[in-house]
Amino acid sequence: MNFKLFAVLFLIISLVPAPAAAQVRPQTAASSRLSDLPPGERAALEKKALALLDEIVSEGMGLQLAENRIQVLISGAEILGKHDEGRARGYLQEAINQYLSMAPLPNDKSHDYSLYVKLRQSLREKLILATAPFDPGMALEFMRTTRTSMPVAQAADNVAPSPAIPEEEKQLEMQLAMKLAESDPKLALQFAEEALKQDQYYQLADIWRRLQRKDPKSAAILASEIAAKLKSADLRRNHGAASVVNEMVFELRKIVHGEKAPKPQTSQRTQEETSAVPIQETEQALGAFLETIISNALKVTAASLMDVSDQGQAQNLLSQAQLLLPEIEKYLPARVSVLRARLNQFDNAYYHPPAVVDSSEELEAKSATELVAMAEKSKGGTQDVLYSQAMMKALTENRIDLAKQISSQHLKGSYDFVNSEIERLERERALKEGKLEEARKALDKISFSTDRASLLTKMAENVKDSKAQKQLLDEARSLLGERMGTRSQVEAQISLAAAYLPFDAEYSFTLLETAIEKLNSIVSASQVLMKFSQEMQNEDEELPFDQSGIPNWFTGGFDSKVLMFAQKDFARTKAAIAKWQPFHARLIISIILITSILGHPSNSG
Repeated sequence: MNFKLFAVLFLIISLVPAPAAAQVRPQTAASSRLSDLPPGERAALEKKALALLDEIVSEGMGLQLAENRIQVLISGAEILGKHDEGRARGYLQEAINQYLSMAPLPNDKSHDYSLYVKLRQSLREKLILATAPFDPGMALEFMRTTRTSMPVAQAADNVAPSPAIPEEEKQLEMQLAMKLAESDPKLALQFAEEALKQDQYYQLADIWRRLQRKDPKSAAILASEIAAKLKSADLRRNHGAASVVNEMVFELRKIVHGEKAPKPQTSQRTQEETSAVPIQETEQALGAFLETIISNALKVTAASLMDVSDQGQAQNLLSQAQLLLPEIEKYLPARVSVLRARLNQFDNAYYHPPAVVDSSEELEAKSATELVAMAEKSKGGTQDVLYSQAMMKALTENRIDLAKQISSQHLKGSYDFVNSEIERLERERALKEGKLEEARKALDKISFSTDRASLLTKMAENVKDSKAQKQLLDEARSLLGERMGTRSQVEAQISLAAAYLPFDAEYSFTLLETAIEKLNSIVSASQVLMKFSQEMQNEDEELPFDQSGIPNWFTGGFDSKVLMFAQKDFARTKAAIAKWQPFHARLIISIILITSILGHPSNSG
């Protein structure tokens, strides 16, 4: 893929909202209304949410499989977050106790055994990482206690044990260290230092980033130690080391330039201990990384640039050195002349980034008008990239006419999905301005009644006039009728039910309950089919949450609308959730509702 195409695609992917985000827009709106509730009403709703959590956890403890009970406890702890850390820690301690009491898997050679080992490993990892933010010591003790008891997964051909377990353990330790960076930076630093001694680079840069935010002094220590360790690394062949150097050198450059100085979080530490970023140590680490890049760039030869296995990394090294020349001139001036000679020697062998393109952060900060001005002064692929970003920025600024102009005049309307987004925004603008007939023109292009009904429902969400909104919803209701034979029809009906809540709540809840009955029958049939075809090797009625060959827990979009229903009538919404036959579906929807009210899980990042 050439640079022009890659850059354009990257910009578009970065800036265009994903379909999932579009689907949950009504939920987001409901959440914002929730924050506007009077304190008394908000407190009452939070109390109901916590009571629902108690009920869902209590129900989960009646499940047959220990792994399912453990996952319910983990979910409960994550939901509680900062609301009740004591209860969250209690849930996790109970989950650990249940895990330790699980019967060991027999040393079996079957395919099913290998699957169950992987499920057991996954459950252990989830439990460790969920426990770490609340009690790092408990997480660490559990990890080490259960390490020797973990069975070895069989290879796909059932011939030999997989050698991946030790490496997976090391990676798990690093994931734990990432969690610890938020709650116990000193312990996280110890983990990272131990990994560095063992030449383990997995997530090392991520741990360093988190330490920057929480404890810049520990981050500076780690950066210096990484730089010293990798001083003589061969970046052409050691890809793990090359990745760490690449990530850290550019972020260190931003810090010393003042572009990305971390903001320490001062909890119990004094302001004096954490306020200052240790710039001198940071500059020393940057200089050490620069020296590593220089020494590796000077090892690039014509032969390495011709070698298929070496040429990619060799070209990357030359490109990095070219980009970092200003810093090299500042921190290592004695090395500049010899490096320039090597870069000039292979001038045509590596990519030269256009000087006009600023850093991604600087470009993101510019307005659409500024980006257009930059594009007009540029040429070739750089110009297309800047016009593409200008078009996307215009959309985020709601300057639809400018986005349309850029698309048609400079990009030749080459991005169909972006043009569809422009049409959607034009339609929404027409609705907000009361130009209903203009917005309806989009319906003429849609042949399927379900799609027309869905569009009418979305249009209604953007109409300010309640009479016009009701008219659109009535039309959608007429098109859909009672049909729920396909996934898109179920989704359309649930969206319609949510939109109807202000006008006819009884109709909305009745329609929702009918949709749940339909979904229950689909899930039940799918499980029967999977067992019949032996895709699920489980004779028990209850299945592990993680064992699923198809999306068994499809909720028809109710998960993105559940808060809207709950704000209208919490008791009836709770009763509707209780109608879901698979407990996992009830769990998912309950978690979404509870977190919508209480806030996101504390360790969701």
